[in-house]
Amino acid sequence: MKSARPPMTGSFCMGVWAQVQPRSYRLKHTAPAWSPIGTEFVGPAILMEDVTLSPKDDSFEGTFTLDQYAADGTTRLVHIEGTIAATRITP
Repeated sequence: MKSARPPMTGSFCMGVWAQVQPRSYRLKHTAPAWSPIGTEFVGPAILMEDVTLSPKDDSFEGTFTLDQYAADGTTRLVHIEGTIAATRITP
């Protein structure tokens, strides 16, 4: 997964996914988070998503949580919850 952060801050994360129902998936991404200028390690970020694909397989929608931890990996600094949606584009 590619985020909108500058590449020098580790803008790619690795993850896993599992099908939990027909057309529905649970995803978990982990990424190292860095300061905005990319010089200080903040800690690991954990992104969890539950998404459902459209019948045409050209979009999805769902919910997410994002937990940002301190460098010790256990102290949670931020918890964010929200909704997500995406549509496939054809260049």
